[in-house]
Amino acid sequence: GRTSTRVCVVRIPLFGANVARDTREALRRALEADVDEIVLDLRHNKGGNIEEGLSTASLFLPSETNVALLMDINGTQWKRVSKTASDGVTEVPTAVLVDGSTASAAEMVSATLQDNCRAILVGRRTFGKARVQGVFSLSDGSGLSLTIGAFKSPSMRDFHGVGIKPDIESELPVEWIIPSLEQVQAARHPSCRMMQH
Repeated sequence: GRTSTRVCVVRIPLFGANVARDTREALRRALEADVDEIVLDLRHNKGGNIEEGLSTASLFLPSETNVALLMDINGTQWKRVSKTASDGVTEVPTAVLVDGSTASAAEMVSATLQDNCRAILVGRRTFGKARVQGVFSLSDGSGLSLTIGAFKSPSMRDFHGVGIKPDIESELPVEWIIPSLEQVQAARHPSCRMMQH
């Protein structure tokens, strides 16, 4: 049998166009390589497109899993559920690397996977931005950024202004903090919902 652990590291610097599609392809290749663990690196990811973030989170979750609660400025709320799971990926132990620059859509992905006991978070407390901004053009060519909505994690956590506490807090370089398979699998135990977030 194999003694070394095969780890696939997927680094997402920003949730821009086609990130979910590219991540799906990376995960497909990882499964073909029979990896033991997936590490999703969201450090220094300041967010980006919330839809790309939600679609990326869905890749790790069984279909119809609660992904997020979105709200508009009128207080209307609607739940988002996953629809695009990558076959087989939902079974691979996963860790998410976060830091103080992990914000907005990247925090939503982190909170979703943590709430659903799908991944453990490793690193430092995240930035704390759970608002959706819209940029409106003004007649003089300048732009105005306004908050047009907000979001909460599946367990109704509003991490705006407080950030998300990792399951394993570490200041060490990434090569040293990739958790062992045992640590990742421990977080998949049903009692992980009782962990302090």
